[in-house]
Amino acid sequence: ESFDISVRLAALNLIEELVSCYGEVALRCVCESATRMMHEAEQSGDANGWRRREAGVFVLGALHESLSQPLASGPREYFDVTNFLSKALLNDVQPQVTPFLRGRALVCAANYTSNKQTSPEISAHFFQLSVQTLVSAGPLPARICACRAIAKLAPLQDPATLGPCFETLVQGILI
Repeated sequence: ESFDISVRLAALNLIEELVSCYGEVALRCVCESATRMMHEAEQSGDANGWRRREAGVFVLGALHESLSQPLASGPREYFDVTNFLSKALLNDVQPQVTPFLRGRALVCAANYTSNKQTSPEISAHFFQLSVQTLVSAGPLPARICACRAIAKLAPLQDPATLGPCFETLVQGILI
């Protein structure tokens, strides 16, 4: 047991425990709540709305393993990974987005695409966005998260497209 804890990590541990105990019922409730919170934050126009979006991305990213497991009854009607990546997260990785939200979204996208639940094109797109974030002289939180995302996404990339990125990646790391 670790004593490295915060309210956010304790809450995430609780959510993971509820999902472990109650399975799909808890997973559905958490997903619906997180996506609703993200949507409301986006619609509010509040300058601090990004914090609520980031919290939703944090939770959904942390549950990627549970949400990536297929159901015997078919796809989950309450959470579509491709829709989540291509609509919700794509907005959160733009350069004008606060670095904490942008970084969280990159790592979340990497978690879902590394499970090979998405098309190679979506994986390649988030890989390129992560490389762009790393090589930009942007804020440190976004660049650190871009490194984490690249580490997860690089093994999924076509070697022919990955090769030309190496020089750019090394430059980004050394900036």
